[in-house]
Amino acid sequence: MNNEEDRALFGFSDFEKAKLKFLQLLDLTIEISKGDIKLGYSADYPSPLWDKKLIQKVK
Repeated sequence: MNNEEDRALFGFSDFEKAKLKFLQLLDLTIEISKGDIKLGYSADYPSPLWDKKLIQKVK
């Protein structure tokens, strides 16, 4: 069985580089989800980071 797809796509020599990449990918995910919603599509899953209905419930 080939499990390569279950493994990380990136390798890092130190924690700070890994943290920076994680935050960049998180930011990209948020921006893509917000853009999808503006275009009338749904996000892959609900989150208060991009779902106005959830944001209002949190307040």
